[in-house]
This record gives sequence, structure tokens and C-alpha cells, in this order.
Amino acid sequence: MTMRWLAVNIALAIHAIATIGAADEIQKKLERMQPVLENRGFNSAYVIVDKWPNGKPKTIFATMLQTDTSELVAFRVDRTGALRRLTAYGSDVRGVELRDVTGDGNPEALVSLSPGNRSTPVEILRWNGKEFDEIGETSDGAEYIDLDHDGVPEIVEHGCCETNACGAVIGPPYVQKLKNGHFDDATPENLADVTAYTKVSSGPELLRATWFLADDVSTKCRLRVINGTGGDAHRASGINVRLRDVDDIAGKTAGKIVAVQLSRDDEYASAPVTLPSRCTVAWITVDGPGGAIVAIVLETAHTAR
Repeated sequence: MTMRWLAVNIALAIHAIATIGAADEIQKKLERMQPVLENRGFNSAYVIVDKWPNGKPKTIFATMLQTDTSELVAFRVDRTGALRRLTAYGSDVRGVELRDVTGDGNPEALVSLSPGNRSTPVEILRWNGKEFDEIGETSDGAEYIDLDHDGVPEIVEHGCCETNACGAVIGPPYVQKLKNGHFDDATPENLADVTAYTKVSSGPELLRATWFLADDVSTKCRLRVINGTGGDAHRASGINVRLRDVDDIAGKTAGKIVAVQLSRDDEYASAPVTLPSRCTVAWITVDGPGGAIVAIVLETAHTAR
């Protein structure tokens, strides 16, 4: 049994080394394909879309520099390691990552463009094996949260930059949802804030959320907790919320406790709450296994108090 275990692990190690070697060779080939420009300040990067049965890359997406622009290029990596260009997309492409944002089990390409004043635009592309199709746009500050547990993550972003009477900068949230193959606005009228958190360890963990409201928005709210991603292994087992005014950020007072009853069996929990001010800091302790995911949603009436 020991010898078999050793043989299996040696085989896995050899396979991992071979895969790393293949990746290094791809990077070298991509660099050789870049134009020779002085002070170009651009390094090609790639992600692996799929693999051959032997585990080596089959299709990759790479950011590639051209003479006066940069683009996303899809390459087929044949069994000898040669790169064959399939198609290209965009201009001024700065980065790429893969993420399943449609809930269909197939990752989309998230393409980062040139940074703007406040954020970096990110285009969401679907790959059909031959070409790219843009299905939505977001920013590098977006969060992907399945707010209704239907298997399709919503895209949550925050606007900028109004200031309320207590001097806080307000970033109202807005939500996109995939409908009929495209992302449409799905922001609830009374949405005030969305904070997502993924636990790292199995012990209690503390996060801090800032709930800053516009002057014409009521401080009478409802706090909703969306627990996990649908599987018990990814659910929190408890949550404690304590509210303080932003001027008491150091915790000189006990703060106001929000009674939210949450167990590992609960997908949702909610509680009414009146914020101490429109500049509130929430100290949130989350208990449960590492990897547990919670989304804390604050809803408020859009009327002055």
C-alpha cells in the first residue's frame, strides 16, 4: 500500500512538473511574438481555457501587444506545443481572467481594459470555440453574488461619489442580472448596501462594513443575510452584528446589537434595524467553517425620516 501510494504521488509530481514546463514554454513563445518596442511596459499574460487528455493546455486566451494597441487573442495549442492564432478581440486590453458569471458551468472571459479615473472597465465575453461574444460590462470593483440562490450570480457594483450631511462619501449599489443572454439592470429600488464575505478559517471572523446613506433615505431598514452558495459546506453557522456611529469607529461604546438569528441550516435570515445615523459602521462577526460565504444586504425605505 505504501509503495502504491508513493508511485501515485511520484506520477502526479511528474505530471505537475510537465504541466508547469508546458506553461513556461507558452509564456516564452508569447513573449517572442510581441513587437520590439522601447519601454513598452507590457507583459503578455494568458489563461488556460481547456486541456488535452494528457493535461496540457489546448486553448488559451492571451493579452498580446500590437504596434499601437493590445488585444485578447485566442490560441490553439497543438500537441507539439505550437501556437495557432484563432481570433482576437478588442483594443487596449490589459488583463484577462476566467470566471463563470452566468451559472452555466462554463467560464466567461473577463477582460480588463485601460484604467479610468475611478475604476477599470471589465468586459464579459462568451467563447463559442471560434469567436468572442460580449454579453455584458462591469468594473474591477464588481462582486459576483448569487443573491436569490438560482445558480446565476448577480453582478454587484457601487457608484460614486455623493456626500451626505455627515460628510461620508456614498457609493450606492446597483445590480446586473443575466436575462435572455444579456446582463440587464436588476437593482431593487430600496437597496442600500451589499457586502459579501468568504470565511478563511473555522473560527469566528470579524469584518467591518460602512453603511452610508443619502440624506433623503430613511434610517429604518431591514437587514437580510444570504447564507452560502446552496451547499451546507459553504454556509455560516452564526452571525453577530453590532452598529456604531462612524465617529465611534474605535469602539468606545458597546454599540447597538442587531438580533439576527442564523444557523447552518438557514439559507436566509433577516431582522429589522434602525441605524444610529446615516454614517454607520457595522462590526459583523461570522462563525462557521472556512469557505462559508455570506452576503449581507441592507434595504431601506427611500423616504426622509
